[in-house]
Amino acid sequence: MLQMLTLATKQPRRKITRQRLNLEEWKRIFAIADANHRYLGNAMLLAIVTGQRLGDISKMKFSDIWDDHLHVIQEKTGSKIAIPLSLRCDAIDWCLRDVVARCRDYAVSLYMVHFFRATSMAERGAQVKSNTITMNFSKARDKAEINWGDGTPATFHEQRSLSERLYETQGVDTKKLLGHKSQRQTDQYHDDRGKDWIRIM
Repeated sequence: MLQMLTLATKQPRRKITRQRLNLEEWKRIFAIADANHRYLGNAMLLAIVTGQRLGDISKMKFSDIWDDHLHVIQEKTGSKIAIPLSLRCDAIDWCLRDVVARCRDYAVSLYMVHFFRATSMAERGAQVKSNTITMNFSKARDKAEINWGDGTPATFHEQRSLSERLYETQGVDTKKLLGHKSQRQTDQYHDDRGKDWIRIM
């Protein structure tokens, strides 16, 4: 009787082809996004300054601010993050307090990222949902005509990696900011996937 031998085969690791964002690309997309939709500019600033995920940014409320901190319960992990309004991302020269102030406008709204004028799809002051932010970010990104090489264009989520990389150079504890349980998770965001040159000082 022949004995059947089963060889354990390791699944090939899926190669991530989505490109990272660098700061100059972010600035190009931001200029277009902000000119077309003020709420999208606000969402992008919140993404960089807070390092949070799209779903959490879309749900941020002004009432989440107390004791001079923005409080976020992360949708994905349940982690509770209290971000000081004084937190500043030096690379874009914005602090969270100033971004929150920018989100306040003549439209009365519970949400930081909201429509400041009525549209056919939403009332003035209504929350801007994640899918709308994603769609319009992609449009602004495509208008920026950035060469993404062989990879797929960066998504809104890539701002989370950019935020981590910018803050890491400032000495901010990015593991805590991103709400990660392990440093390994944070290190994955710090990997720029060969995007930029490594400068030897």
